[in-house]
Amino acid sequence: MNYKRFLIIIFSFLAVFCGNISYSLAQEAHNLTIIHTNDVHGRLKPVDYDNKQDVGGFAARAKLIKKIKSQNKNVLVLDAGDIAQGTLFFKFFDGIPDMKLMSEVGYDAAELGNHEFDKGISGIEKMVGSAKFPFLCANIRFLNNSELQKKVKPYIIKDYNGFKVAVIGIIANDLKTLVSNSRNIEVLDSIETTKNIVKEVNSKVDLIVVLSHSGFEEDIKVAKAVPEVDVIVGGHSHTFLKKPYQVFHGKTSTLRSGSENLKNGFHEKPGLEDLNSFTLIVQDGEFGINIGSLDLNFENKNIEKYNYDSILVDGTDKDSYFERKIAKLYQKIYLQSNQKIGEIKVSFEGEPSTRKQLNKYGALINQAIKEKCPEAEIVIINGGGIRSKKPWKAGTITLADVFEVYPFENLIVVADVKGSDIKSVLETSSRYFPESNAGLLQSLGLKYDVNVKEPPQVLSEDGLKIIKEGNKVSNIKINGKPLENDKYYKIAMNDFIFNGGNCYSQFNNAKNVKKTSIFVQNAIIDYIKKNSPVSVEVEDKINLY
Repeated sequence: MNYKRFLIIIFSFLAVFCGNISYSLAQEAHNLTIIHTNDVHGRLKPVDYDNKQDVGGFAARAKLIKKIKSQNKNVLVLDAGDIAQGTLFFKFFDGIPDMKLMSEVGYDAAELGNHEFDKGISGIEKMVGSAKFPFLCANIRFLNNSELQKKVKPYIIKDYNGFKVAVIGIIANDLKTLVSNSRNIEVLDSIETTKNIVKEVNSKVDLIVVLSHSGFEEDIKVAKAVPEVDVIVGGHSHTFLKKPYQVFHGKTSTLRSGSENLKNGFHEKPGLEDLNSFTLIVQDGEFGINIGSLDLNFENKNIEKYNYDSILVDGTDKDSYFERKIAKLYQKIYLQSNQKIGEIKVSFEGEPSTRKQLNKYGALINQAIKEKCPEAEIVIINGGGIRSKKPWKAGTITLADVFEVYPFENLIVVADVKGSDIKSVLETSSRYFPESNAGLLQSLGLKYDVNVKEPPQVLSEDGLKIIKEGNKVSNIKINGKPLENDKYYKIAMNDFIFNGGNCYSQFNNAKNVKKTSIFVQNAIIDYIKKNSPVSVEVEDKINLY
């Protein structure tokens, strides 16, 4: 064999060999671990929750996150929104410590939640400016604030030295009904926005993740409408999914979830046996009680295998560094938060949900508002504004107790509302009966019947318009007298409802509007101080039939 021929053979062999290497690399499987939290609502310290003591807390979550990161090469740490609002920490510190702590532990991105808006646009600017990770939200436009628009990104692409992951942020389409002041924002359709971004990034990445603060039911809609999305990390509905919810799109080959076949998993099954075009939806419940850890093995843009662990956070097993930092924060508010403001005579344990029925929390808050606004014939607040998961027991009530029950800095508004609009308001409140509804009105001065079988009020998708009036509510009485459609009644309420929150657009027609400078929280505190020990009874009634 001559030298020239020898070189030709060698180079031919190398070309084939290198080609095989290139092909092999192109087909290489990748691994990614997604750690996720949602709806933490400022729970920096451990809490007692659902008959479990000392669970959650940032120092314990941080220790778990650091442990998972140390055990895996490629890790993505995400939060799906409603991070800081909900405790005295937020009242005193505006969520800034939460952002700094999350930055230190290594969050890669967070989605804006509706409660990130609770201190207005300036509050969002403080939080976004304090975070070293990006905030995402593709379907929102901040009007007249180009600087914030630049900082809140529609998506990011993470490069893991061999594969790329897109993370797209979306928020609920009805956001404008969930925030007190929505004049300076525009909300785009979440599905159409996701479709547009997927078209833009699909050829550039190996995996697409949607970070959503839209709620579980809306996440299912996104998964069905945009099949290119691989994973949806959800929030907003406080849904606890012990394992991922699977939405399948087509028929190809059999997949495995850990050691189980996917068809035995928790999913929407369209009647096909062998599937691998699917979207996984995960969500962690609330308050940082659990952390989700999703291990993915994927190849050629297909998830071949996954394992999921929803980890209950042991609040006693803490990272000492973060524990010290949180203890210093707590020292600053301890004396104020544990200040006794009065006592209650009766326990609030066993109360029905404020989103399903009238209860003592609603009665107490409405009585407090009534005392500040004695001219009001009716008092209403939204049940979703009452938040405590730890029922009050007869005895001492502290400042912290009040702020846990009513964490929102809402002002009281008094206005004259026409009887026909009150009927429509009650149709809005009752449209989900007997199911849970954050907009269910806790009331004082009202009694009425609700026929759960009658058709409900129909709203536009953004919740801002009534498409068709409902027919569930009847026999309305105001302080014992039948409602008159053409008469105006004086109603006291929080400014969230008055400004259209929870889809209450009817107050646009109100007259003689008086916007007070009285915070609902302060009204509650003053009422308990003045009337201690307080006895609370539910005077109003909703008769379901």
